[in-house]
Amino acid sequence: MFRCSATNLTTTTSRAITLHVNWRPQIISHPVSVTCGSGGGEVRLKVVADANPAPSYQWQESPPWESDDRWWNCRNVPTEIHGGVVNRDTLVLAGPQSQQNGYRYRCVVKNNYGEAISEPAEITIVGNDPIVTRAVVQPFYHRVDE
Repeated sequence: MFRCSATNLTTTTSRAITLHVNWRPQIISHPVSVTCGSGGGEVRLKVVADANPAPSYQWQESPPWESDDRWWNCRNVPTEIHGGVVNRDTLVLAGPQSQQNGYRYRCVVKNNYGEAISEPAEITIVGNDPIVTRAVVQPFYHRVDE
């Protein structure tokens, strides 16, 4: 909280004010590529962003046959290709299938002041084993406002 004082020839007035600082989204941590088995388990891709006001999230996918870097919004509807929640900071791919091999995923993070797009993460599907064979723990950053 701040205090603003104004003075003229006859009087001085003072009033407490609150300063609100807003900023466009910034990506703190990008999703990480994973290798997993086909047909079971789930894959989680996470993006960490900092913004004020709080941002919205839209995950996008790009199939491997898209040579001109086209991206399609993921939907919140389970399908044969992907399913799960897609409008949050974490994309959940329920039971990834072999058709998803080579798919890339990224997240568009937006608020009223702008947007940021994460680096893409690629899904590699191997064999028929439903177990995630490699996962990377991402650092978590938390902004502390004074």
